[in-house]
Amino acid sequence: MTADKVGHIVVWEVATGRTEDARGPGDVHLGSRQRRHSIGDPQCGFQPDGKLLAVGGVGKIGNIDHLGGPSRIEIFEWQSGKKLHQLEDGKFKGLVEQIAFAPDGSWFIAAGGDHNGFISVYETKSGKLIKQEKAPMHVHQFVVNEPHDTVYAVGHQRLVTWELKAPAPKPAAKKDGAKK
Repeated sequence: MTADKVGHIVVWEVATGRTEDARGPGDVHLGSRQRRHSIGDPQCGFQPDGKLLAVGGVGKIGNIDHLGGPSRIEIFEWQSGKKLHQLEDGKFKGLVEQIAFAPDGSWFIAAGGDHNGFISVYETKSGKLIKQEKAPMHVHQFVVNEPHDTVYAVGHQRLVTWELKAPAPKPAAKKDGAKK
């Protein structure tokens, strides 16, 4: 797969080198015409089963001097072109630099930022935000360990880790009359 700054996404057949699919500019990563030089290419990731494609970038940027637009992700059934979700985050602004799906495809991580950063975890089916954290820097890249419970992110001369483990369940409340 290749993607460019103006929004063209091309999926290639590896064995033959032929184009499988090509998409024109979408809404997710264009920002303003003045900022395209510094925004970079849209970030894309396939769900492990190859059915869905996530494309991340930045939404509309109001100030051309900053990446002050909302982070934005679109999820497609890539073969039909059907858009399933358009996720826009006003809490943490900036460019989505990387997207990675869980091995079973049920959730995905998106990270990036403006001069600050973020890491967000979304449920794939619903597009619901599961977890979100502020980063002390713009996240340029990340890797996830094999059990997919820890994220290691880098950017602006820093390395940060996040635990994705679910918190331990709280003990059930005792019913009236129950022995202590």
